[in-house]
Amino acid sequence: MWQWPWILILNLSVMNLVLATEPGIPATSVGPATQEEAKLLWLDGHTAFNEKRYNDSVNLLSRLIARHPGAPGYLESHLTLGRAYLELGHFEKDHKLLRYYVQASGRTSAGARGRVYLARALLARGLAQEAYLSAQEIEKIQLKKNPELLPEALILKAQALILLNRDTRAGRAVDSARKILDDHAKK
Repeated sequence: MWQWPWILILNLSVMNLVLATEPGIPATSVGPATQEEAKLLWLDGHTAFNEKRYNDSVNLLSRLIARHPGAPGYLESHLTLGRAYLELGHFEKDHKLLRYYVQASGRTSAGARGRVYLARALLARGLAQEAYLSAQEIEKIQLKKNPELLPEALILKAQALILLNRDTRAGRAVDSARKILDDHAKK
């Protein structure tokens, strides 16, 4: 009768050992996470991204997201991590992170910037209809808040329309982008 606590303790120890050696989970991820670690992961992950060391950025920001939900920079790390995956060509991973960022950011300027990267990721995966819808959302958001994203949204829209065999509409989107850029250059 006194043996069952020892069996339970032994089973828990074995489970912790298995979790610590699970592929894809760093052995150092077991244990409490500190705020200092979160700050370092944030800083190092974004520095690596800015220096185009995308693999390092992926490792650091993935760890931040996994270990520090709610830490300052948690949401922004989804955007940067998605962008790093996009740069590395890991299109199966980037759009999920970018979609999370866009949904959490809503119809804000930051959300519109996230939608630009989401549309790029969707185009890279050949998901033209979804990319087209993302580009339309950017247009709606940016018309009032930050019109500087509008030409980029129109180009993304044109790329999606080309994939959807809507060449005439794609040409109109490109013409609209060109007109906006020309008007901006005249100012």
